[in-house]
Amino acid sequence: MNTRFKTVMVAGLLMALGPMAVSAAPIYFADRASFDAANPGLTTEDFEDWDAAGSTVGFAAPVNSASSILGVVSPGQVAAGITFALTTGTDAYFAAPGQSANPTNAIGVNTPTSAGWDMIFDVGTNALAFDVFQNFGGGSQSGVTIFATVDIYGAGDVLIDSIDVAIDSGEAGFYGVFSDELILRAVVNNVDSFDVIDNVSFGSADVPEPTSLALLGLGLVGMGMRRRMKA
Repeated sequence: MNTRFKTVMVAGLLMALGPMAVSAAPIYFADRASFDAANPGLTTEDFEDWDAAGSTVGFAAPVNSASSILGVVSPGQVAAGITFALTTGTDAYFAAPGQSANPTNAIGVNTPTSAGWDMIFDVGTNALAFDVFQNFGGGSQSGVTIFATVDIYGAGDVLIDSIDVAIDSGEAGFYGVFSDELILRAVVNNVDSFDVIDNVSFGSADVPEPTSLALLGLGLVGMGMRRRMKA
């Protein structure tokens, strides 16, 4: 076998093994429609079935599918496979429609302001999306665009990536990601806002095809997201 032929064979083998040996950067989605088209069949927690539906009432986090909090949530009303905790403290609240510009039921951080939502997945997920709203007290809006930082973590609590998501005053900020590395935790936080989240979709999905990604207009440009530098 000549040297040139050997080189071609090795190069071909490395190309074949490359996707398995190296984790690709996470793929971000500009909007819910693009995310849903590329990641069908996921579980979504929209907070519509909780006992507190239609009311704004406080509760103690963390909360998951086994939780029973009188007047707030009963066992089985939180989607299985996810726990909603706070990065600091336990003081959360169930937000009625319109409370923080959220059009449907949602959950928010009550105190402290510096706390954010820490979403923990039982077995890991590679597709995740949610809406996030401003709340500067009583559901009030800032009148300007703010940014919430979203950090996703994999095995060993190692940071996979960090992105800032734009939240327009009175509107939802959207976060959607596909990661070929399993996400075990996702933290969303603006330290000056009582972060409100809704429509949390998660689960396993196939790797989106490059052609589909191009057609869906994916990428960070024009998405209201900006990548943060890793430490």
